[in-house]
Amino acid sequence: MSIRFKIFLAFSILFVFVIFQITNSFRNDVRKSYLESLEENMVDSANILAEITAGYYRDDKFDLSFLRNAMLCVAKRKPEAQIYKLLKNKIDANIYVTDNNGKVLFNSHKPKSAGHNFANWNDVNKCLVGRYGARSTRLNKDDPTTSVLYVAAPIKVDGKLVGVLTFIKPLKFTSFFIEERKNKLVKIAVFISMIAFLIFIIFSEWITAPVLRLTKYVKTLSAGESHDYPHLGRGEISRLGAAFEEMRLKLDGKKYIEDYVRTLTHELKSPISAVRGAVELLEDTELPPKQGEKFLAIISHENERMSEQVDRMLQLSRLEGHSAGAKTEEVDIALLVNEVVLDCEILSMTKRNFKCNVAGENLILFGDRFLIKEALNNLVRNAIDFTDKTGTIELKAFRRANKIRIEVIDNGIGIPDYAHERIFEKFYSLARPASGQKSSGLGLSIVRQIAILHNGEISLQSNNPKGTKAILELPCSRSHFHDTAGVNLF
Repeated sequence: MSIRFKIFLAFSILFVFVIFQITNSFRNDVRKSYLESLEENMVDSANILAEITAGYYRDDKFDLSFLRNAMLCVAKRKPEAQIYKLLKNKIDANIYVTDNNGKVLFNSHKPKSAGHNFANWNDVNKCLVGRYGARSTRLNKDDPTTSVLYVAAPIKVDGKLVGVLTFIKPLKFTSFFIEERKNKLVKIAVFISMIAFLIFIIFSEWITAPVLRLTKYVKTLSAGESHDYPHLGRGEISRLGAAFEEMRLKLDGKKYIEDYVRTLTHELKSPISAVRGAVELLEDTELPPKQGEKFLAIISHENERMSEQVDRMLQLSRLEGHSAGAKTEEVDIALLVNEVVLDCEILSMTKRNFKCNVAGENLILFGDRFLIKEALNNLVRNAIDFTDKTGTIELKAFRRANKIRIEVIDNGIGIPDYAHERIFEKFYSLARPASGQKSSGLGLSIVRQIAILHNGEISLQSNNPKGTKAILELPCSRSHFHDTAGVNLF
């Protein structure tokens, strides 16, 4: 289970729980608030009507004809009141009046209940004993919207309780407002949830992105590939990445030294053995002069071979460690290519045909001229070694977008299929067709390091119908050139 999914799951559970509790609490509060507001208004209405009714109490009895006439007229009213989304086109409020014993004197909702005793109902009963009287009754016990509220007020004449007036209000229209408010609340909760999840996704990406970048970086290194150290921002992940990178550099440095010593020892073992054998034979005083000259030539050759091996390893080591003292300057590739071809024609002393094809005039890039020339020399030297003396070697240079592409093409024996994946490995070399001998196996490794140093690319392809095409691509911009402040590329 990924860390991103764990954070998402924990957040989702917590968020759903909180939203449910808040929404449920608000839904209950909405109903309660509406009912409280309605009951408060009903208290006012009941007391006003009770005071008006008290004025029609004479000779120990009520004259409620005015109330009957008024409620009949009210029942016929059609207010056509547009209250937000509700169209109210009838009056649904009613009243009933009881005497001081709870006997019904008038009921606008149920006229036939006159004479019945309501003394046991909470609204009438509590009001008769001097307390606040109210009740709620559901016409359908399973449907809260069928509730009817009853609020009673005492009718007093000269401070004496003579009856009770109850104001009646069904919750049908009020329930409409309650449900509207609840639905709006749900919509708001859904909208907030969407915003919260969007914020969470951004927040989750902000938290987990450095972890994922560091994980990808570690996997890349584990696969043996080189990769730039990722940006991890600030905080614990950044410090963890820095600690890991420091550990990696130390381990890489230790491993590099071990590999360096191991490979150098291995490569020098053969020429040292050859020199030792030649010296032992030279110690023989009876050795003919011609054979002595031959062994001296062997010693000289192996000495040069060891010297070249050490020099090339030191050069590669400096390139890998970015301590080669590379400098950034404008390099005219057209001029450099012609210069390499001229040097090869003079120094190779062969009959090989060199061609130079430079397209365009704006072949300028920023880099280290010495290193780029060294890379081209290595590529051309390889082409010479694997091409017949009468063969052709062609150098091309042209601009492609913001890069300059240099191609070294020969019509030699080409690269065997089995060697393609290992051609840039250190000390991996193929036997030269002319002599059958192998080189140090460091030339192409040096070319690759020079390409990396310039943020470029090097590749070798089989050329049709035969031969090899070496492709070196280097960016033109100064910003693409690596800083040489001691950063190890491996």
